[in-house]
Amino acid sequence: MTVKTNRKGSATVNKVTETAYVIERRFDAKASSVFRALTEPQYIKRWWGFPDVEWLDCQADLRVGGYWRNSVRGEGYEVSFHGHYREIDQPHNLVQTEIYEGVPGGGPEVHEPLTLITTNLSEADGVTTMHAHVECYSTEVINAVFESGMESGLQVSYDRIDELLPDVEG
Repeated sequence: MTVKTNRKGSATVNKVTETAYVIERRFDAKASSVFRALTEPQYIKRWWGFPDVEWLDCQADLRVGGYWRNSVRGEGYEVSFHGHYREIDQPHNLVQTEIYEGVPGGGPEVHEPLTLITTNLSEADGVTTMHAHVECYSTEVINAVFESGMESGLQVSYDRIDELLPDVEG
């Protein structure tokens, strides 16, 4: 039997190089459930971003070369990211590109420069550890990520994954 632990706000985010950082978070669920929560639009819409956002677009063509996009609008802001899947080894590994559409020259049709995210999910005793290595294309980008307050939004989003995992495992 899996014992549920209060993991609220427990993700760690650490710079590992001038252009890369690592995120780690544990979830009391199977790796297959966490993988589904990370990659299926019906679940992504329940955890990505803040609870009060309006979804403009949520796509996930989960295949190598497939396109993904998350776009939301909140009060006074709009945030959109997109990319392509490079490697998929369900339910343990996912490699994808990411482009923030809000930078000058950005947009849904722009494919370079990109950030590369390698996510590994390892499961032991009903607990899945997510390890995501994020390689940004410049020091300016990684600095902007950390200055943006990304970590507080990330904590909210991962806490929301915790809340929906019982439905995924259902």
